[in-house]
Amino acid sequence: MTQSALPASQAPPLKEFLLHGLTARGLIYGTLFSIVMALADPYIYMVCSGLLAANATPVGAVFIFAIAVFVFNMGLRGLDNLFGGGTLFGVLKMSSSELVVVYIMVLVTLAIPTLGFTESFIAVLTGPAHFATDTNNWNEKVLPHLNPDILPFDVYDEKGNLVENSTVRLRRMATAEKGVQDLEPNHIKWLYEGMPDIEGKSFTQRVRMIPWRPWLKPFAIWMVMIFAVYFACLCLVSLLRRQWIERERLQYPLVQLPMAMVEEADAPKGIPAFFRSKLLWAGFAVPAFLVTWNQLAHFYQLIPAIQTTREYTVLSNSMNVSFALDLPIIGFTYLIKLDVALSLWFFCIVGGLVGAAFSNLGIKAGSNDMWLWRGQTHPWTTHACFGAVLVLGLMTLWSARRSLGAAARKAFGGGRDVDDSNEIVPHKVAFWGLFIALGIMVAWMCRYTGMDPGWAIVTVIVSMLGLLAATRLIAEGGLVFVQFPMMVQSFLFRTAGQSTLGPANLLGLSWTGVWVGDIRVIMMPAFANSTRLADHVKLRQRSLLWLFAIAIVVGIAASTFSVLYVGYTRGGEKTDSWIFGAVGKDWFGSIAAENIPTTEQARQGQRAGDEYSVSRVWASGAGAAFFIFLAVMRARFLWWPFHPLGFPFAVMPAMDRMWFAVAVGWAVKAVILRYGGAVLFRKLKPFFFGLILGEFVTAGLWYVFYFVSVTWFHGTGNCIYD
Repeated sequence: MTQSALPASQAPPLKEFLLHGLTARGLIYGTLFSIVMALADPYIYMVCSGLLAANATPVGAVFIFAIAVFVFNMGLRGLDNLFGGGTLFGVLKMSSSELVVVYIMVLVTLAIPTLGFTESFIAVLTGPAHFATDTNNWNEKVLPHLNPDILPFDVYDEKGNLVENSTVRLRRMATAEKGVQDLEPNHIKWLYEGMPDIEGKSFTQRVRMIPWRPWLKPFAIWMVMIFAVYFACLCLVSLLRRQWIERERLQYPLVQLPMAMVEEADAPKGIPAFFRSKLLWAGFAVPAFLVTWNQLAHFYQLIPAIQTTREYTVLSNSMNVSFALDLPIIGFTYLIKLDVALSLWFFCIVGGLVGAAFSNLGIKAGSNDMWLWRGQTHPWTTHACFGAVLVLGLMTLWSARRSLGAAARKAFGGGRDVDDSNEIVPHKVAFWGLFIALGIMVAWMCRYTGMDPGWAIVTVIVSMLGLLAATRLIAEGGLVFVQFPMMVQSFLFRTAGQSTLGPANLLGLSWTGVWVGDIRVIMMPAFANSTRLADHVKLRQRSLLWLFAIAIVVGIAASTFSVLYVGYTRGGEKTDSWIFGAVGKDWFGSIAAENIPTTEQARQGQRAGDEYSVSRVWASGAGAAFFIFLAVMRARFLWWPFHPLGFPFAVMPAMDRMWFAVAVGWAVKAVILRYGGAVLFRKLKPFFFGLILGEFVTAGLWYVFYFVSVTWFHGTGNCIYD
């Protein structure tokens, strides 16, 4: 009897690949799905106006995982059983751990292509050249302080010969009195406007026409910084894994859905209980109907759209209140603790009321910072919440002092009683690797962005504490959208003052927007959620290192190709006016140019923008103290209803649209637990899983439709869930 004819139960398992439980089959599937997502995400965003990855649980990850589990894997299992077992279909079918490998790799990959890194990186990298004009004085304020080594300013002729290097072109632009726009390299202008004579060319011809060479050197230099950031995040997650999963037993709400979906994936036949649940499909049907109806209304005017959002302006137009029935947010809120959910929406409302009160009382604290859209946002409230963010990061490290102490003993040659065999990387590597990665980040910023060592260290520490706090909120609070209450860069130059920082440090802060900007898509939560998924299916944590490395390399390479291809063939600012408009411009405009005086202003003693305000410093301290007060009250008194986790991110922009859905989810869960107890809570959980799955799967199917419609039939795309 041949091996292919053996029954499935007797077929030998695939040989483990690279040890630690990884199989070649799971790694191949994960790599293929990651490549597809890394290529598709920029195209869907820039060309089809959709978003596959815009939060900590991307639509693309859930959609592709649902296809892998429900359609692909169950289909293969059914075909294998139909033909008697032991067939090629059975060999191709994935186990539960292999399915988790696919989800982990896609989750990590989707933290890169658009908002997470690649598209923002390319826009910020080219912004100084594209947005410098004769009237905004960027040639005097911005360009002289830039390092040509990290800019794609090299100019080549049609034969590939270097005509002018970045240093010379940057110097010419910085010293030009007029016509600075005319000095913008053509390969940067084409990225925003599209290449000439591209129509009618085949895909291969278009790829050959794209000017790749100017990007090679700056890309290689930037990868040193980016990989250092990712490795620092990996080391932190590895050091905190045991504390969060085994000691504190955080819930990780955002991965409970994929964990439930892989249950019974190893069963030889039959549909898993998760997919047999009528409650699941009832919950699935609600968002599926709403999304489908509203997408049809996008095409047919006779179909009225079902409005799920209402906005009101109150308190003398100083406070915007948004009521958005976001069904996935309701589903995720059902999975988190009641006190966390209560605190999230309660402090959002309180923060808005306090900010509106400050505004109505005429209390001034300088201008608002970039990318704050809430009408009631006041500088004191954003600074107070950011002060709490930093304390949350510090308290996260303090609460893990036992785990960190064990890692430190191991790093210094002791700790023989400490078992780190199931960590992502050994404690010694994680401990020293963290400091080495942070050191590389600081040295890179000093060398290539011109920051002073002291301010580079402060920037790195504040940024990493903020990313750690956001990851803690995602792991425990289950928020799918997380943003800082104000940008790290804004916090630093508003509390220190632009005169203290100086032009070089302000420009250095502008560059940090590449890796710590709009943090609703960042790598650290993807790492943290992956550790919980691996723990669920008993996959060795050490094997995650290979998954992360492959997913990151694939994600960066494929997404860079996709973004540059779309930009050069269609025009970046024509397809995505946000990233190739506001993002590419604001990091240097709002942080540097608005706060660096011209030569004439400096000679006259004028300031370019708001200087630092003592009141903002006090507001940050007050927010930090209030967070400590909340933590103490929760630790000392059982009756205290509020969780400190809800305060630091209370006034972030995304919370404005989420608070109502969080409040609905909290109220529904409170009623169920009050009158039905834990039994009813568990029975109804599939319905709320369905709310999440229905929205994301339906959105994914519509994005497939838009891909076909836009690519081959010149249709239009539409954003469904961002």
